[in-house]
Amino acid sequence: MKTVETIRSLRGARFDQDQAEAIAQAIENSGLESLTKEVANQGRDLAVLKWMVGFNMAMTLAILWKVFS
Repeated sequence: MKTVETIRSLRGARFDQDQAEAIAQAIENSGLESLTKEVANQGRDLAVLKWMVGFNMAMTLAILWKVFS
């Protein structure tokens, strides 16, 4: 389905049919979809790391507050 959409987009950009099909096939074979999924997974991992750093900072500040007050 995405291949057909890609071919239509390329045809709209003035590629001829053979060129559009070759480019769409190359994109499909390149694993671009798996790369997109992997980037999305990295984003989720980054969100967890941000939460962990925030929690660690809050606990450190609480301990420092307790020690020096």
